[in-house]
Amino acid sequence: MLPTWGDKVTKAWGIGPEIFTPANAEAYGRFLGRRYKDAPNLIWILGGDRVADGKEAVWRAMAKGLAEGDGGRHLMTYHPQGGRSSSAWFHRDGWLAFHMLHVRNLLLSRPFLGRVPDQSLIAGDPGQGPDHVRATRAGDRSYAMLYLPTGKPVAVDLAKLAGPKLKAWWFDPRTGKAAAIGQFEAKKPTSFDPPGTPGRDNDWVLVLDDASKGYPPPGASTGNP
Repeated sequence: MLPTWGDKVTKAWGIGPEIFTPANAEAYGRFLGRRYKDAPNLIWILGGDRVADGKEAVWRAMAKGLAEGDGGRHLMTYHPQGGRSSSAWFHRDGWLAFHMLHVRNLLLSRPFLGRVPDQSLIAGDPGQGPDHVRATRAGDRSYAMLYLPTGKPVAVDLAKLAGPKLKAWWFDPRTGKAAAIGQFEAKKPTSFDPPGTPGRDNDWVLVLDDASKGYPPPGASTGNP
């Protein structure tokens, strides 16, 4: 969800006017966060297709307000103008859950028609607030993706996916690179421990594929809808 159109922060085009300051952006973000605190499957997309030059404080304040309002329940990212990356301004900001370009490539690297959210893939507690793990899968159960916002271990019920063998990958949303973990039998809950030390700067996506599909590494194009 877009908290605001980009021209209300930077009037590069559109009708404007530029109305946000760090102070009112934080208050507005807190209002929206509280209003949509219990909304499922929501991602806050800041930026409005704008570069953040000179407006970093406004976007940071809005992100702070959103996080305070919804208790950190929802992910946030920044959508810059085409050809730019959010890392140019917010690479070290704790609120930035992932970079849009890398996530776009990840989502398009697997057939997307019929993709559905499925928290039942998580065997156990999905975590709360900033630790909350989100899961999605293909309608035919040929793959699944789980987002681990703070890089804590997660147990996945592999029996809920097509098999009999599953190929597992770690996808780094900060760099767009994927690393193969290995193959697993699609029979029982299995624990996966991401690289690095758990924390806000150590988010990962666990990708699980039906090995018989021959999907390319996450982030690479498949040419499939």
